[in-house]
Amino acid sequence: MNKALIIFFCLSLFGTASIAQEKDEDSPFHSVKEQMPMYPGGDQALLSFVSSTLVYPPVAKAMEITGVSYISYHVESDGSIGRVHVARGSHPLLDKEGMRVVNLIKGYTPGYQNDKAVAVQFTFPFRFTLELDENSAQTFYDNALKEFKAGNTMKGHELLDRAISLGSSWYIQAYMKRAELHLEDNNYTEAQKDYEEGLRIDPTRVDLWIGKAKCLYGRTKLDEAVTCLEEAAKHNPYSAKALELMGDFHFEHGNYEEAESAYGRAIERSSHDCELYFTRGNCSAKLDMPEKACKDWRQAGILKCNEAQALFESQCPNQD
Repeated sequence: MNKALIIFFCLSLFGTASIAQEKDEDSPFHSVKEQMPMYPGGDQALLSFVSSTLVYPPVAKAMEITGVSYISYHVESDGSIGRVHVARGSHPLLDKEGMRVVNLIKGYTPGYQNDKAVAVQFTFPFRFTLELDENSAQTFYDNALKEFKAGNTMKGHELLDRAISLGSSWYIQAYMKRAELHLEDNNYTEAQKDYEEGLRIDPTRVDLWIGKAKCLYGRTKLDEAVTCLEEAAKHNPYSAKALELMGDFHFEHGNYEEAESAYGRAIERSSHDCELYFTRGNCSAKLDMPEKACKDWRQAGILKCNEAQALFESQCPNQD
């Protein structure tokens, strides 16, 4: 097993803290900070304590589970540690270890506001990573594809999970591949989870937004799917793909006006795509607007769309 690395980010640099009203622990925190709590020896001493106390959970290490656990706690008005909880978790094993270490912290001098000791909340991350061969994630990913090609679906999924667990740059690619496989099985819920994990890492990826939209549409959630496609269109103002898919979704639902609008927006981005003119023309035909339909079919025919040209010749006899 390769050496395990545990990185604790010093709270003074990466954490957050806010002073709470002492009388009511559920009340909002004050924004004013006067004197923050002090650990004996300062932040470096706290870092040293945590580094020497934190243990990579053996089961998590064996399973190559990585992640970041954000643990919150209060330094109460008497300097004790209280209200320890997971602010944002990763894996339960990692969260549990982070909480264990925080509960062992002792000796704070309390914080003060207006010369009165008050409770102060801290939140900081514990990052658990493993020192692995930089090619390990790619190896797992490549082997997963081989297993899928050989028909060994279960083994393929297992290897994809291993690639994802490494916390590497292969995160998104592995999530996307697993999502695509779920989509092939019409397992929209699981596919959506994987696309959302990818978006959590990179919320600007158009292909992830489009993938999530397909999942939502498969789950008959048209409005949410359209919202995702709007996000995709926003992140790439030069691509017509998301808008074309939006038009397709609306057309299939019989929302021809919305479909025509979406195709029109797509044409603004890709004015030489014959399919866009063809499908917008079909919308116009459904809306009983033959002149507009014929105009789009004609343009699609000029752009070498044979089906549109045939429609133009059969349905638009009086058009030039």
